Order: sequence, then structure tokens, then C-alpha cells
Amino acid sequence: MGLYISCSSNVKNRKAAPLFCFENGQCFLIRQRRKKELLFDADNQSLHYFEKILSFASDKILTSFEILLTGEELLEDILKFLSGYLLDKDITIGLLTDDINYIHANLNLITYYGLTNPLELASIVEHRLHIRADVFDAPTHGIQHREKAADRLSFVAGPNGPDQAKARKKKELNLDESFHDKFMRHLIESEMNNSDIYRRAGISKQVFSNILSNKDMIPTKNTLVSLCIGLELSFDDAKELIESAGYSLSRSIAFDSIVVKHIRQEDYDLNSINIELYEYGCQLLGWHPRES
Repeated sequence: MGLYISCSSNVKNRKAAPLFCFENGQCFLIRQRRKKELLFDADNQSLHYFEKILSFASDKILTSFEILLTGEELLEDILKFLSGYLLDKDITIGLLTDDINYIHANLNLITYYGLTNPLELASIVEHRLHIRADVFDAPTHGIQHREKAADRLSFVAGPNGPDQAKARKKKELNLDESFHDKFMRHLIESEMNNSDIYRRAGISKQVFSNILSNKDMIPTKNTLVSLCIGLELSFDDAKELIESAGYSLSRSIAFDSIVVKHIRQEDYDLNSINIELYEYGCQLLGWHPRES
């Protein structure tokens, strides 16, 4: 799960996730192949339209998407609404703008609601570009441009509820340890407090509790990667846990390659990882929702 805000001069060209945008009084969805789909008329900006976007995303089972802001929205209302909505939802929402002044004007709100400061990320990236040409050291097999698409997170249905007959079937199939069992084992072996883990991972207490209590729940890939970082797993353990949930890590995907690089280096600092994700136009990890 996550909520972030990002500023770039070419936000319309991002390929990190499905993108909702408002143009000429209408709301469109732009998917990875850059095909535009008209959703509804939106002559006046209001939270009602964000509610309609969330409803559409829920119906289509979109676990990760971005919304391009016009700059006319009251960001305080949006952040209050989205942060409340996301507390118990395992999805990731990005807010995009190409207006740096909009970020400056709302910087206190961005900090108040626990979002990563996009100005800090941009300044660090700019500094890196000045001191060396290539900041991406890990093998990437095809990443040629910093706007390379991050992996679209796909919905993966969890296993059916346990009962004795199904347990016997699993035993007959010689299935590996389940995701939930692997996760609980790593949780115990870490000897960390639960609160330390979900805070380090940048996910809410509610989503973390849902993962603990529901054996059938499969987190989104974004949340799972965040948990691997919060647990400070080795690369082999992280890869095994991610694969047990039905996902994979690909060197041809910018998001995956960056995450793999930092885990291999045992760099579990979300801010450090987000700097590189931001540079390559990927979705950001983690969010620290304001505790009421």
C-alpha cells in the first residue's frame, strides 16, 4: 500500500502505472499502451470525482494507479480523503503534477500527511546527475531510459480457505510452504516489534494486521517489497517470499531492478530506494500515514 506525490515536467509520458487525468472537462484513463479511455465528464473539480476514480479502480481491481492533478485542487481535502481511504486498503496511489509551485505551496501539507518530499528527491537526483553520468550500477538488461516503465502490479487471488480436505490435497501435491507461513517465519526470526516492521516498511498498521490475521490474503507486490525491506531480508529470502506470493522480480523492469540492487547491498532505507525509483520514473515505496 502507499500514497505518494511526484513532480515532473513530463508526467503525461510516465509509464509506471495506469494514469487518470482530467482534460477539457473530462476524466480519462491512460493505460500502459498509452490508450486513452473516457470515463466521465468532470466540469468541476471535487472530491466526488476522486470517489468515482476509486470506485472505478475497485471495480477493475486496479491495485496501483496514478492521478494527474490539474493544480486547481485543494490538496488538503484530497490528502485527507485518500489517507483515510488507504488505511485499510492494500493499494498504491500516486498523485502527479508538472507544477513545481503547486508542490512548494503545499509542502507543509505533504509533510503533515507523511508523504515523501518530492523536492528533496528531485534535488538529490539532480545532484547525482551532475557528479556522475550513470547512477544505476546494477545489471539491468535493457533499461536505457530513466522513464522506463515500472512493473504494473497485477491482482493475485489468494488461496481458498483451509479445511481438512484441501489440506490433504496440498500434501498430495507436495506444495511448498505457503506465503503466510513463510511471512510468519521471517517475522518471528527477525525478533523485531511488529510496529517497527510496518513503520520501516511504510505501510499502515491496519494493512499489516490484515496480513497477519488472514492466511488467505496475498499482499500487492508493492506492499510485499516494502515488507521485505521492513524485515531487512536477504536477497534470497526476499526473492523466495515474493515468489511464494505468485510474483517475480525481473531485471528488465526498472522497479524490480532498483529494488533488487538495494536489497543485495543490504540498503533497507526507504528514502534511499525512493530516490532512485523517482529518478527512473517508477512508483515510490512506503508511506507513513499520520497517526490520529
